[in-house]
Amino acid sequence: MKEWAQIGLDTGIPWPTAEVTVPFSGRQIILTPGTEDLLTTVSIQTTEGESTEEARAVLNRFLSSLSWVWKAHARRVISGGGGHRIRLGRSLYRGITISPEHFRCDYLPEPSSKDQRLALALYREALGVNSVAYKFLGFFKVLNIKVSGARLIAWVNAHLADLRDAQALKRIDEIQASSSDVGKYLYVSGRCAVAHASANPIVDPDDPADMLRLENDLPVAKALAELFIEKELGIKTMSTVFNEHLYELEGFRELLGADLVSRLKRREVVVSDEIQPIPALAIAVDGKGSYDAFDFLEVFQVGVKDGVLNLVCRSREKLLVTQIVLDFPEERLYFDPYGFTHIVDDGTPQVFVYARGRLAFLRDLLLNGIVLVKDAASGKCLSRCDPFVAEIIDLEGTLANITREIEGYARLEALRCSGAQGSTSLA
Repeated sequence: MKEWAQIGLDTGIPWPTAEVTVPFSGRQIILTPGTEDLLTTVSIQTTEGESTEEARAVLNRFLSSLSWVWKAHARRVISGGGGHRIRLGRSLYRGITISPEHFRCDYLPEPSSKDQRLALALYREALGVNSVAYKFLGFFKVLNIKVSGARLIAWVNAHLADLRDAQALKRIDEIQASSSDVGKYLYVSGRCAVAHASANPIVDPDDPADMLRLENDLPVAKALAELFIEKELGIKTMSTVFNEHLYELEGFRELLGADLVSRLKRREVVVSDEIQPIPALAIAVDGKGSYDAFDFLEVFQVGVKDGVLNLVCRSREKLLVTQIVLDFPEERLYFDPYGFTHIVDDGTPQVFVYARGRLAFLRDLLLNGIVLVKDAASGKCLSRCDPFVAEIIDLEGTLANITREIEGYARLEALRCSGAQGSTSLA
């Protein structure tokens, strides 16, 4: 009989305020928020022949991946399981919470090798350790997966220039003022001094000077562990994922095929006939539902130049025409609900529905909206932008103007429905 495996947590990861389900390794992980009396939990149902301990191992790997993405701890407080999914508690600290519509797991690594899984597990463990000394040691254990002793010292010295964390770089400068061998200093006075108590130097937990020194060194150890996981084990950090922006056009890469996308990225000559038919699209703002103006867009023309695809789309009635720009060399999506969009007034009320939808889209976009391009039929997300940040704008006044315009178009729509035509500008 299938059972449930659960883990109650103390976590620094921003957690959804309502229950959500996240796919991981072909399984469905349920994330449940905590309350004053109940713990934040993750739950999974066992598969045929799987024990609760094996299912809990999947939960642990999921938490390690989540900790890696958010760079925040996820400490087990208690485990549970049985024929029913129950709540675990009591939680004294609810942690950081976030609304379900803003909780994202777009990037969640699923390690395939033993070393990768171990590295993320050790990294999560280190994040959750309360002791500064053992937190430092925990990060160095990540490096020990592949290097130790003199090789570890050499690896650290060879990669100091690759670090980007401001706190780590500041501390490295301070160390170099008194020691020319940063790797040896961190290994002998940090890693070994914490791990052993039989030879000098030794870290004394009661000595404030030792604890202060390790606390200052901690950003370096953490940054080295993150660099090692990414550089040696091939698991990207969230900052690398953001910098590459591969998620922005991910679905279109899959749709067009690797060979064609490679040519586009190299800005090679590609003709429109080489682009296979693109399904009808829908454009939305994440978490805001659909918009009549953009919920079904037929791609009727494709332009290609220097690796950039210009998708010219139209609504069902052909009253609205807009463009979606896919810049593959830069891995960017561009869409402007006004500059790229034109509405034709054919004398029907539908044009005002589209006009209101376009304004609603703009309003939601200005509020740090994330543009999504989806397959209109399946709802699959093909592309998404980073949150929009408006610059040099009176946001409050602009939103008020948009509200007035929406109300005006609603009145015009009502008039036209009643038989009065009237005229207006829909540019």
